[in-house]
Amino acid sequence: TASGCEVSKAHTEVRCTTAAGYGSSLQWRVTVGAQTSAPSTDTTSYMVPVIDSVTGPGSFRANTDGGQIVLIAGSQFGPKYASGEYDHVVVTYGPTGHEYTAASCRVSASHVQLECVTVPGTGKDHSWLVQIGDQTSALFGAMTSYSPPIVAYYLGAGSTNADTEGGQTVTVMGANFGKDDSKLDRVTYS
Repeated sequence: TASGCEVSKAHTEVRCTTAAGYGSSLQWRVTVGAQTSAPSTDTTSYMVPVIDSVTGPGSFRANTDGGQIVLIAGSQFGPKYASGEYDHVVVTYGPTGHEYTAASCRVSASHVQLECVTVPGTGKDHSWLVQIGDQTSALFGAMTSYSPPIVAYYLGAGSTNADTEGGQTVTVMGANFGKDDSKLDRVTYS
């Protein structure tokens, strides 16, 4: 709802101040004396969100189980709401910017900062996208990462005195391998 509205030219013009918001293709309606106009043909749009940086514990060598906070600084993120409802905010990230959808995203400082929580994942050199309503930022090459894999030990028939013909099972134990269904690029030994 626009504020400070007043008739600036009798019968033909109203001047108002826009409210804090987000989105594009917004139509106008004017209510005078309990009568409301049809929606305008012309539309108004807010500016597209812009990412300037991605920081926080979930931005570098993050836990592959997820659950760590990331702070996204930028502009045009819209207002912070007391209700805490941010269904209109979607943040994705990954090598192409689309692999993972961050959880619990909210505007933590009106218009300039988002706070999200990482989800389970793997990899490095991640780029980020912010969608506010129907408007999406440009891809931001934040170069964020999850923690690299760690080999602690291995066991199984092929782990000691392995048959030179191969074909024996080896179970590698460690950390940061990803979820059960994660794709491994490769496992080597020398």
